[in-house]
Order: sequence, then structure tokens, then C-alpha cells
Amino acid sequence: MPACHLYVLPLFHEDIAKVGISVDPLARVRAFSTRYYECFDLERSLLLAFDSVAEARRRETALHRRLRPWNAPAPLTVARIAGGGTEWYRGALSLLQAEAADDAARGHPAWLPAGDWWRARLQAEQALLYEW
Repeated sequence: MPACHLYVLPLFHEDIAKVGISVDPLARVRAFSTRYYECFDLERSLLLAFDSVAEARRRETALHRRLRPWNAPAPLTVARIAGGGTEWYRGALSLLQAEAADDAARGHPAWLPAGDWWRARLQAEQALLYEW
């Protein structure tokens, strides 16, 4: 099990994506919206696994520096309490896909795109749905 994931979450119907890290991407995406599946295009999302939070944070920081020209304000449809207001980028998805492919070529486990990862993760929680 990886210690941390770097995620790229594109929005539906917009050319804007959120870049961040999380030890549990599903919990993180739920923090943005209880109806996250209507907000984020999980089929086009990207996930990279890292052995440590520090390693994932270094990669995230490098991406944020590279993506400064594409920086965009957080969408109004995403809850402010979820944080990450400066980690949104407009028009950078193809660049992020190329960067993720490079990371995968360097040996990081990757889901490019990550639709299968989300399905497997949600299937793993199926038994908890009744309790929720």
C-alpha cells in the first residue's frame, strides 16, 4: 500500500483541475463535495503512488511551481472548508498527463486515467454503505 498519492482531479465540463496529495484520495475528494462524483470527472483523473508523504509533497511542490502560468481560482462549486484554494489549474491537463506518464516511466505506480482505481476503492467500501 503506498504511503501517499498525488492526484489530478479534473472538473466535469471545464478545463480546470485540482492537483494535490492525500494518503486517502477518496476521503480527500469527499471533503470537496458530498456529491464529488458530479463535480469531478473521475474517469479522466490521474493518480500516482509514492512511498512516503515527503516524496509525494516534493513532487507536488515541483508541479505547482511548473504550473504557475496555469493557476486559476478555486471554482465556486467547491467547498472552501476543503482547502487547497491555490492548487487549481486551467488548461494544464495535457501537461499534467505528460508529467504523470514520466513519473510512471520512472517506476511510480500510476493510474492514467484512474477510473479503475476509483471503482476498486469504492467497491472496497461497499460493506460500509449500510452503516453510513
